[in-house]
Amino acid sequence: MTVSSQSFKPLEGAIREGGGRTGFMLLLFAILGVVAFFWDGGAALIEGWSRPEYSYGPLVPFVSAFMLLREIRDRPPLLEGGSRVPGLFVIGFGLLIGFVGNVSQIPDLIIYGMIIVVGGLMLVIVGIRQAGHYWTGWLHLFF
Repeated sequence: MTVSSQSFKPLEGAIREGGGRTGFMLLLFAILGVVAFFWDGGAALIEGWSRPEYSYGPLVPFVSAFMLLREIRDRPPLLEGGSRVPGLFVIGFGLLIGFVGNVSQIPDLIIYGMIIVVGGLMLVIVGIRQAGHYWTGWLHLFF
């Protein structure tokens, strides 16, 4: 089986092909919405990190980001990464978990919902076929 070099085109070409400013603005809007929706859970998480037994907590997002960036360096995302629709379902599920956490005022549910939404955003960005390369950084957020 032969594979053309066209199928391994990195995402950087998507910016030149028209995804540029609109895609960035949508991502920024999504991030701002996630922060606003999950604010109470984030505040409880920061409060929990102030306790001695969870003092390592603020390092977890940075370590996860490092793991993700290392994978992106080794395997850049491709334009043809597969369907992105499952990511929308994962985002919806995460928002549902976060909504239940907000209504019941259970901060842990809010945070788990936020982590699930981050995973869904990852699926939307890279596609279902490539998500297997980037799951380690996302899974690390659960710790």
